[in-house]
Formats: sequence, C-alpha cells, structure tokens
Amino acid sequence: MKPKKDQPETHAPRRLAASLIATLMLGSLVPAASAAPLIFSCAAGNDLLRVASDNGLDVKRFDAPLAAVEAAGDGDGVLLLADAYPTQTTVLDAALFQKAAGKHLRLYVEYPSFLPGMEVGAPRGTQWEHAVIASDAFAPALTKLRILAIHGCRFLPVKADTPHIVIGRVAGFDTAVYGWAQESHPILFDLPPQAGAGNVLVATTKLSDFVTGRYAPTDAWQGIWSYGFTWLRPGRELAALKWTASVRPSFGAGAALPADIEAQALRRGIDWYFNGRTTSYSPHMQATLWNCYLWAYRQTGFEWFRQRAKTAIGMTMAAYLCRIQIRSESHPELDGGWFRAFDFKRWEYWASSTDAGWGAWSIESGWTQSWITSVLALRQMKTSLWDLTNRSKIKSHFDKLRPTMVPDETLDEVLVNPVAAGAAK
Repeated sequence: MKPKKDQPETHAPRRLAASLIATLMLGSLVPAASAAPLIFSCAAGNDLLRVASDNGLDVKRFDAPLAAVEAAGDGDGVLLLADAYPTQTTVLDAALFQKAAGKHLRLYVEYPSFLPGMEVGAPRGTQWEHAVIASDAFAPALTKLRILAIHGCRFLPVKADTPHIVIGRVAGFDTAVYGWAQESHPILFDLPPQAGAGNVLVATTKLSDFVTGRYAPTDAWQGIWSYGFTWLRPGRELAALKWTASVRPSFGAGAALPADIEAQALRRGIDWYFNGRTTSYSPHMQATLWNCYLWAYRQTGFEWFRQRAKTAIGMTMAAYLCRIQIRSESHPELDGGWFRAFDFKRWEYWASSTDAGWGAWSIESGWTQSWITSVLALRQMKTSLWDLTNRSKIKSHFDKLRPTMVPDETLDEVLVNPVAAGAAK
C-alpha cells in the first residue's frame, strides 16, 4: 500500500542508515593514507634521528641538505642538521630555500651558513650564559622564562624579533626570575615571512645534539622536541618522546637495589680514579651533623645520638648515593663518579651552575668522590675511621716530622704570643 502524498516516507530513515553502514564498511576496506615520513639531512648517528626512529616516527635520511629537499614531497617536514658543528656551519644557499618554498616544505635548519634576508654573524661561544624559553610556543609543557642548559654552546649571532629560545646571562634555578640580560641572542626562531622562504624554523646552534651533549633538564628537551616534531607535521598526534640519557643515575628513585649495592658502588667509585680525568684535589668536610651526633654519643652514651647518625648514614649511602652514582657507557671517564649537584625532584643532574669554577656537572675528586668511597669502604669493613686508626703509630714519627711541619722559630712565636703570631699571619 503506497503512502499518501501528504504522509512522510517511513522507510527513508532506514534506507539512509543502510547507506551509511555500507559506506563505512566499504571505507574500512580502503587503506588509510600513510603519513609522510620526516626527511632528515644528517649523519646516521645523529641524536634526533635516533630518538625519532626509536619513538616510532617514520624517517628517511639523506647525506646532504639539497638531496633531502629534492626528495621531499609537497608540504613535508624536512630537517637540515648540523653534522660539522661546532667547527663548520651547515652550508645552505638561496636556491635551496627557494626550492623548499616552492614545495611548501616545513623546514628546520640548524647552525646555518646562510639565511635569506638576514645577516648571519661568525660563531660565538658562551661562558656564563644559559638558554631561556622566550615565547609561549612550548606551553603548557614549558612556560616562558624556563632555564635550559646547552653545554658547550656555540651559536651564530642574528637578529630576530620574536625568538622562542634565547641565550644570555640569567639568575635563577628553573626560572629566570629577572628575565634575561639585554645582551642576549636568539637560539630558536621562525624565519620572518618577508624572507620569502616559506615555513622555516631556525636554530642558531646544534639543538639536535641533546643526548650526546647532555642538554638539561630532560623534561624541558622532551617539550622542545615535541613542539618541533608537531611543527614539522601539523595536526599529527605525537606520544611523549623517550630516550636513555648518556649520563644518568645508576638507579631510579624507586628501583629495587641489589643486596651488594654498596660494594658495587665502592668498586665503581674506585674505578673512577683510574678511568676519570682527574685534574685537581679539594678535600673538605661533609656530614658535620652526623659527626656531631657521634661525638655526642661518645661523650654522653645517649643511644639516640648513635642511632640517628647510623640511620642517616645508611639511608644516604644505600637509598641515595648508590642510586645517583653516575652510570655512562659512552663516558667511561664519568662512570662511577658523583656530580656536584643532583635534582632530587627530577632525579637527574641539574642545578643553577653559576658558582664560578664549581659547575654543577663537575666531580670533586678530593671532596665528594674520596669521602663517599672512603665511607663505603669503611662500611664494607664494618669499622670506622676511629677504630681503624685506634692503634696508629703516628706519634712515633711525629717528633721527626714536626720541625718540617712547624719550624722551631714559628713554634716559639706561637707559644710566647699566640695572638700576635696569628695576627702576623
């Protein structure tokens, strides 16, 4: 029975639904277009190339910038990296940028010899400067004024109005609390549209060296390269990037420790003296409070003092120092050592390295290293320095050595008038 003309067709919704289902089923049989690979011009061992590949990104590598640009498809992301950094810049010319613009490429270049429409200065080094986030491009992962470390940075001076990262003198631990100095230089910026080169992201140093160069802190560089890959491939989702740091703590903050962890730490700590490149010695006292507790226990017999010191030393040795001991296959001169600074919250080596001559990433061979290995050795021997030296025969040698240490004339001055003798010194 046919419906009347003024009545709606009751089967129309069913036919529409069937049509949609059929369309979806047919669509599922058609393979989705694969995402275009990222095109790299770099050496096979480049950090960024390896991290991209290890994190599941599709990559293609070429040996030369022009070959990479020519191989790219329309709108592809291309990275021209600084293989010869820091001795040589990445050789680029106007023709390459024109070719890239004609193919609508999204181009990332670092340490370039040439930029269209811009004057590129001669390479410069750094001394006190830190890198600082200068824009909101990386938000929310990285906010403006966040401090970064680019170790051994050499950069090309250029002028850019709105950089994403700058390098200059700053004050602060994680944040440049007073901003950056007036004399600062762009490290990462977008090439201005008036240059006529299309979409170009410029790094004036080698940012892709972040693993080998031990750039810090890790979470900041995860944010930077997440932004970089997203910029190169707009609209594509990207999981959090992961990599193994070339220099890292031996154990995680919550990792289970082997039963002989202190013995292992001791062996590796001693090996460091043979593998490391020791240049100076600087003995110094540590753990003064524990010394005071032990001294107080010896004088008073109050058990609480001894237990507090014993617990603190045990926790520090096993739960902290043995965990953060440096592990590095690629830097045997550092493996088994302890850096001067450690960020407990991030669980990595990070600090405000502004103490002149005492960088956060230095190893103080006569202070930190020697004290830790000495105490680990004493603990393995189940003794203390006091007990170990209780039968010392130093007194029998003292009379012979004392004149060399404290000459008679100096001794006489001190004994007669100690205040005047002290003032004279």
